[in-house]
This record gives sequence, structure tokens and C-alpha cells, in this order.
Amino acid sequence: MIKNLAFGWTIYISYFTIDPKTGKRRSKLKTTRKQLSSKVACENFLRSYDIMEREIFGYTILDGFMGLDNYIPS
Repeated sequence: MIKNLAFGWTIYISYFTIDPKTGKRRSKLKTTRKQLSSKVACENFLRSYDIMEREIFGYTILDGFMGLDNYIPS
């Protein structure tokens, strides 16, 4: 039996932070993860995440399980 099974979409974004004055990278490659309810929500989040202080290196959108809490074998 599984409780609190959540379906959804996960987006992983790899990015560099950018110095807005010089336009040069000021960090090593970083990755962030966000879990959302739909693919469209992931795409909208990606658009809002791409700002002047970040250079997006790549991203991956995955569908499937968002989390698995309290797995109880039957």
C-alpha cells in the first residue's frame, strides 16, 4: 500500500550566474530542481528563471513521480 503518492513533472535547470556589468560568468555550473503540476508550468518556470543574472546551460523536464512518502508493503 502506498500513501501520499504524487504524480507531476520535475524540471532540472543547469545554469551559471552572470555578472550583469561585465557579462562574465561568476560561478561554477549549478543545478536546481523544481517539482510542478504540469509540463506547461515547467516551461513557464523556465522562462521566468532565465533572467539577466543567469545563463542557462541546459534543462531537462521529466514526468512521473514527484515523491513517494510512507511506502508500506502489503
